[in-house]
Amino acid sequence: MSDGNKPDSILVFGGNGQMGAPAVALLCARVRATRRHDESVCRGNWYWDHAPRTVETHVRHVVGDRATLATCDEFRRLVDETGKFNLVCGLSAYLTGVTSRASGEILKGHVGVYIVISSDSVYEVSVPKSHEGPSVETDAVRPQDPAEQQRLKVADSYGHYKFACEEVLAEQKNKDGGFPYVALRPPDVIGELI
Repeated sequence: MSDGNKPDSILVFGGNGQMGAPAVALLCARVRATRRHDESVCRGNWYWDHAPRTVETHVRHVVGDRATLATCDEFRRLVDETGKFNLVCGLSAYLTGVTSRASGEILKGHVGVYIVISSDSVYEVSVPKSHEGPSVETDAVRPQDPAEQQRLKVADSYGHYKFACEEVLAEQKNKDGGFPYVALRPPDVIGELI
């Protein structure tokens, strides 16, 4: 992924949480092994964590909340200084469309690929499957009826907001400066990963 001698740049949103801290630790191990990556972690509050667990010296921490990212000068400087992130990993993708759009606008033209950690809960707020067997990616389709969308949102707000993140990424992809993305939908994770 590197361009000449310039190291790859990786940005991680939510690098201090249950899944984020182990993911960043793995990325840091790769940094040490290859010396080919620069990494930045953007973290918000600590409600899932008690203290920073990623204290690597080569990781640049930016404290910010996605709701106020558009006004976070430190984050804008990071984006301007980096130029382009080869990889952005969104581990804290429980956002409304408005906050997702704000971070997408700031990152426009600055992302190689964006990986969002979504959830299999998106299928809980989708139209019923039209086939037997396990769910497949294309089963994630919002109902057309706004009243049904609202009913499903009330029943599973987690799935609703995870799906909203995916929708915003899909919407921005084809815009000028948009970037490709991959949505991973693991099962819900409760408790610490080992």
